[in-house]
Amino acid sequence: MKTVPQGQPMPYHVNLGLTKEEYAELMGYMNNIEIVSTGAEEISIQTKDDVIHFKSMGKLSLLDSLKIDLKNNIVLFGRLKLPFGDNLNITSEKNALKSKWAGYSWVLEEPKDFGPDKLKDLNNLKMKQYKLTLGKLEKTGKTYMSLKGREIENGIRTVDFEIPVLW
Repeated sequence: MKTVPQGQPMPYHVNLGLTKEEYAELMGYMNNIEIVSTGAEEISIQTKDDVIHFKSMGKLSLLDSLKIDLKNNIVLFGRLKLPFGDNLNITSEKNALKSKWAGYSWVLEEPKDFGPDKLKDLNNLKMKQYKLTLGKLEKTGKTYMSLKGREIENGIRTVDFEIPVLW
């Protein structure tokens, strides 16, 4: 994966556990994924003291707990602090947004050293993953934002959401 350019698919490898034909079929599906709107909600976006705040209702009310601190380059989601993760530069239109785009991500993962060895004892698995992705689409000039959260406590998923927004 370290040699694959960002935004490009991983080449076939026998260790994937798929045949070449199965991998080709999977890639065919991946190239046809598209984000489709499930509705429209109003979101108020305000900036105060270099901090972006969101206000919404209904399905998007979780965004009320989201703040982007531009000065310190961190994201606050409730009591969680998501440190800056990476610059993003998606150079292919073969993605769910059907556009090249550039942006940023902030990520919180606990434990930090999460690996396959942690999956050996699923009954005692404890983890947190939160990620905010923010970017601008080249094709339309629209802004894309995705907030994802997942928590597992003693092998049981206690938090699991993804909120994609396009404006």
